Amino acid sequence: MPWIRALAELRMTPEGNLRDVDFQSGWRGDRRTLNGTYAAIMPAAESDVPPEAAVWLPNREVAFVWRAWQTKDSPVSLTAKVKGGAKGIGTFQPKKSFGMSAAPGTEITLGIEVEKDFPVTAVRFYDGDKLIGTVDNEPWELDWSHAETGCRAVWAEFDGKDGTGAANPALISFEPGE
Repeated sequence: MPWIRALAELRMTPEGNLRDVDFQSGWRGDRRTLNGTYAAIMPAAESDVPPEAAVWLPNREVAFVWRAWQTKDSPVSLTAKVKGGAKGIGTFQPKKSFGMSAAPGTEITLGIEVEKDFPVTAVRFYDGDKLIGTVDNEPWELDWSHAETGCRAVWAEFDGKDGTGAANPALISFEPGE
């Protein structure tokens, strides 16, 4: 969803006409860093990534979510459920749908599952590129109640034994009537 929103903003004028995209702007992802838990991203103006290794990303929000989507074999998985309820996302499985829906204003408990014996020292939960909150101790959970209506790309960034990493994102849709 962040990708579609960003491209619509970039391409559409208020009058409904298409405008050109400046591919020298935006953000860059580095394909050389895809086989880990924290793909490199940076503003285009700060990028020294060679063109054959660069991924054009329209803005910071898309770049943050791209980083999380590119995570491979993370020792940390995102969890989310309606506070006090059973409705939530399942266990992350690559190439399968990973998300949930809830009514606007619903309180969601975000958390992580950690592989056995993997030390985590802090977790930051994001809605796209917006920090929802930070947790510095177990059980690594945070209650989230102020999500904007619409489809949100939610993910977790963690500090662990090998530095900073990301958990794959989930799409959480906050729509009336859910």
